[in-house]
Amino acid sequence: MNNRILLQSNFLNDCGWANADLILLMGDASSRAYSRLIRDDDTSAILMNVPPPSAELIKRFCDVAEYLNQIGISAPEVYHRTEEDGFLLIEDFGDALLSDILKISPSAEMSYYIRITDLLLHLHSMPLMNGLDKYGPDEMGDFIGILFDSYVTPLTGQDDPDLKCRAQRLMQEALEQYAPETNVVILRDFHADNILHLPDRGGMPSLGMLDFQDALYGHRAYDLVSLLEDARRDVSKDVKMACISHYIEHSGCSAEAFQNAFTVQGAQRNLRIMGIFANLANQHGKVQYLDLLPRVWTHIINDLQSPILTNLRTLVLDEVPAPTPEILNRLKLLCLTP
Repeated sequence: MNNRILLQSNFLNDCGWANADLILLMGDASSRAYSRLIRDDDTSAILMNVPPPSAELIKRFCDVAEYLNQIGISAPEVYHRTEEDGFLLIEDFGDALLSDILKISPSAEMSYYIRITDLLLHLHSMPLMNGLDKYGPDEMGDFIGILFDSYVTPLTGQDDPDLKCRAQRLMQEALEQYAPETNVVILRDFHADNILHLPDRGGMPSLGMLDFQDALYGHRAYDLVSLLEDARRDVSKDVKMACISHYIEHSGCSAEAFQNAFTVQGAQRNLRIMGIFANLANQHGKVQYLDLLPRVWTHIINDLQSPILTNLRTLVLDEVPAPTPEILNRLKLLCLTP
């Protein structure tokens, strides 16, 4: 028997779920795997399988889940955990993903997104969780390097460290000027595929959070960017503008300052995501992520229209190939070539 299967069997036996039916669920961009366990009495739970090294990720997931639940935001209850072996048994929030709900009821988009914006306002009004790292201009500038390593270089065949450093410096300078703060908890992968509707709960707890183990201290615009400049679905312009206005009105932020911060945070996040998706295709064979690049590129171009990002816009438009159908086909061929 495969050692990982044996470890999983022992884990389920230890926590009393050995006889449950196991249904493999769709995974995410990480190496983690998820399964739904269903007992004979129809009670269910979710098994998270986290390949080593797993201890820090599992501890962080549990810590952030506890923090969110303490401040009135629904995160799955942790039933059982083994950090070294990499298994978590958590509460099953069901299948009512916001992204799926809006495919069926697109007219509900405004209502849901305003409610989620209110959830962010609540999160940002709470005392900070202890023990998180900062995600500020230095880190964020460095992190767009993956765009050049995993997207630009494979396409051009040229590894240009000076170009990458120049882009990182321009990004860092813009963040230092317009979004230097790291004074709220950010959940980072905060979008419609990681938010569920929990019909048995009222008010804010009716929105369930997933995939928050990478939480950091960051800028208050970051998760709103993640929500509204979604790589996986188009958010209407009216909803985007309404949520930004709603956040500004109810947070007391300066409208100009917040808009500028939103723009530079958006540019950073989308440039990094473009590199991450290319890396998932190049290094892990997940070529389906390349199909998301045109939407991400649209977000990048929109963010770079701002006059506060003129220098970065020039560099990106000159040096980063747009993900046209031809470019995407070339990337897919590169990924499929041994």
